[in-house]
Amino acid sequence: MVDTKSETQQECRSGAQIGGESPGRGQKGDLNSGLDLHLGPAPRLRVQLWSLGSSSSCLLFINAPLVAKPSPPVVSGPTARASPEQTVNFTCNSHGFSPRSITLRWFKNGNELAASQTTVDPEGNSTSYSISSTTRLVLAPGDVRSQVICEVTHVTLQGGPPLRGTANLSEVLRVPPTLEVSQEPVAGDQVKVTCQVKKFYPQRLQLTWLENGNVSRTETASTASTAWNLIENKDGTFNWTSWLLVNSSAHREDVVFTCQVQHDGQPAVTKNHTVVASAHQKDQDPRLSTPLLVTVTLGPKLLLLITVSAIYAHRKRRLACVPGGK
Repeated sequence: MVDTKSETQQECRSGAQIGGESPGRGQKGDLNSGLDLHLGPAPRLRVQLWSLGSSSSCLLFINAPLVAKPSPPVVSGPTARASPEQTVNFTCNSHGFSPRSITLRWFKNGNELAASQTTVDPEGNSTSYSISSTTRLVLAPGDVRSQVICEVTHVTLQGGPPLRGTANLSEVLRVPPTLEVSQEPVAGDQVKVTCQVKKFYPQRLQLTWLENGNVSRTETASTASTAWNLIENKDGTFNWTSWLLVNSSAHREDVVFTCQVQHDGQPAVTKNHTVVASAHQKDQDPRLSTPLLVTVTLGPKLLLLITVSAIYAHRKRRLACVPGGK
């Protein structure tokens, strides 16, 4: 909207110029009129028209604050991963906007979050302002697919959609695994010992089997040979299964198998399972088995020695019965 006198418009219609300051020293100027301009959502502008003496030209001066859009918001979170039930901070920053009035809101999966602190700098008049806001939230095991969103609304957006900055909780969340170890019969004296690693994130995981404290096998969840056994759950966490085939008849004593898991550089977690030796192996007395083993091993040699001795003794008796025998 423009409010002014028609004669002023006629006087300054020819050769109008826009100046950055009022008439300089040595210039004669007369203030002819003032114009009030209101352009959409922008602040009202004050325009002054100066007539320069007898010249047919005039100077147009606009005294108005700078109008500038805010930069796209940038959301940053913790630099190290955190576990469920821990509280973490997220910060949103935007800058370069004017005027100073601005609105910033936080959301998680569409639900609004409270901001713990929001500041707009500087506090006085300026051609450019910046905003910084922080929110706090408690992580949950199911947050792998969750997002934190920062929305900024400003007059320069002219009623359009707010500017958005996002952060994925998958980049800051660590869900530790739970272990279950069990066994089931396969065939004969063979049993299958299974370790189920459940509900962990991220995927980086190493599993080691120990037999009575001695390393039996090591596997990594990210290798091609084991990736086929890696299952992604609906909430973004993973399950992984590893197993051993054990011949219980080969052991006279019970055997303790340990499933040891190291996840994402954290201290290892373990779960033990005991495989009971078969009854006939456990009941067998090692002291009885040793003489029997010696007898079975040396039997043919003793038999040969006895046979040779008997033949020798028999021939010696026959020679003794012959007259003149020695």
